[in-house]
Amino acid sequence: MDETPGELIKQLKRELALMKERYEKALKDQEILLRELERLREENEKLRKERSNK
Repeated sequence: MDETPGELIKQLKRELALMKERYEKALKDQEILLRELERLREENEKLRKERSNK
């Protein structure tokens, strides 16, 4: 079942498009996680200050 060069190119383009989608989703997920991490750091710092003031 040999594929023609045209079929291989189409398949590679589909795979490339999927990889691009996954990459873009991963970047968005990373951005969300970094914002959440920053929020948690700020909350942690706030709690530390509250404890040290007691």
